[in-house]
Amino acid sequence: MRRLALLAVLPLAACSKAPTGAAPHQIHIAGSSAGYLLSTQVAERLMREDPDVLAPLVRAGGTGEGIARFCDKDNPTRPDILITTRKMTAEEQARCAADGSTDIEQKWIGDTTVMAVKAKDGSPPPFGDTADLVKALTSNAKTWAEVRSGLPAKPIVIHGPTPTPAIADTLYGPILKDDRPVRTDGAYTGHGADADMVARIVADKPGAIGIMPYPQALTHHDTLTIVALSNVKAFPLFLVSRPRDVSHVPGLSRLLGYYGDALSHERDDIFPEPPKPIKTADAKL
Repeated sequence: MRRLALLAVLPLAACSKAPTGAAPHQIHIAGSSAGYLLSTQVAERLMREDPDVLAPLVRAGGTGEGIARFCDKDNPTRPDILITTRKMTAEEQARCAADGSTDIEQKWIGDTTVMAVKAKDGSPPPFGDTADLVKALTSNAKTWAEVRSGLPAKPIVIHGPTPTPAIADTLYGPILKDDRPVRTDGAYTGHGADADMVARIVADKPGAIGIMPYPQALTHHDTLTIVALSNVKAFPLFLVSRPRDVSHVPGLSRLLGYYGDALSHERDDIFPEPPKPIKTADAKL
């Protein structure tokens, strides 16, 4: 099974020349934050090979939000490419068709997973397994010791994506298997789909735990310790596009080809093997 290590969120900051005359179409790439690294890589390649191209805009607001925008009526900010953690539902496809997107192509490109992270301060994680983390996310426990006897009496502080299924596609499903709401008493703080912000906050806050896709965690290995989670399955990633757009969106055909080029090379930065989950018996609490 291919495991895909990809990156986080926010627009790709880049300056490039734009052709004169009529306003050019800016390619928009959206969807899950788990697709950010791959998308920025292919966007940067397009800019390197064609300095006059308008820099593609790469952002991540989650699979649900990305699909909703992809299915909008044609407009300058409608995404041309999506990276999603699931295929569209029949209802989503019907909405797309109603707004003119009838030729949607959804290609599986690999699998990735989600991790917990903590500051790289030499201390052990405050929990022993995924069940502890789920209880901390969904109960009113104030300290980890209230989650389970034997855990440290340290305050529960967790940062991650905004806890709505449309945004937090790496939280609901991989970690939370049902519709139990995430606590809202301040012990958990959501940050949209901005995993980079989560990484920065957790790195500066010893004792805090972050939740993010493995790709984002991997890119912050210098400031964060990755805590692999047990019983958390890998989830798929899909590349979604409208083939008919290729003929009239400049650069789109090349960009889609670059995804294929990147995925054809199983480099360590694209397909690393996630670390093994911690075991409760092995956790030094």
